[in-house]
Amino acid sequence: MIQQFPQGTSALGSRWAASPTITLEGELDFSTRETVAAMLRPAEQMKCVTVDLRAVTYFDASTLGCINHLRIAMGLDGDNRCIRLLAYPNQARLLRIVQFDSFFEVEELVAPAAHPTGLI
Repeated sequence: MIQQFPQGTSALGSRWAASPTITLEGELDFSTRETVAAMLRPAEQMKCVTVDLRAVTYFDASTLGCINHLRIAMGLDGDNRCIRLLAYPNQARLLRIVQFDSFFEVEELVAPAAHPTGLI
């Protein structure tokens, strides 16, 4: 799902106010990689984009590969972080372990008490 915030607002800050948000959700693995890639594909033509991982309960290397492919397709390098990843602590920890914070803006958010992110 792609969610566009009105000009001048965003979920978390003005730097990303005009940036569309792609919200991924559920369990994302090798069997869902084509769906994830299709959801991310429209962002390849955008200047900046936010990928919201907060509704994801599980993801593996194939999901990370799809997100990294988006970065490559947008022509971004490590110094140009125009992809923001919204993540809960367990997700953000994994993103840091695989050094995604070197290429993406990883924004760690506090998870609600009932969020099922004990998977990662």
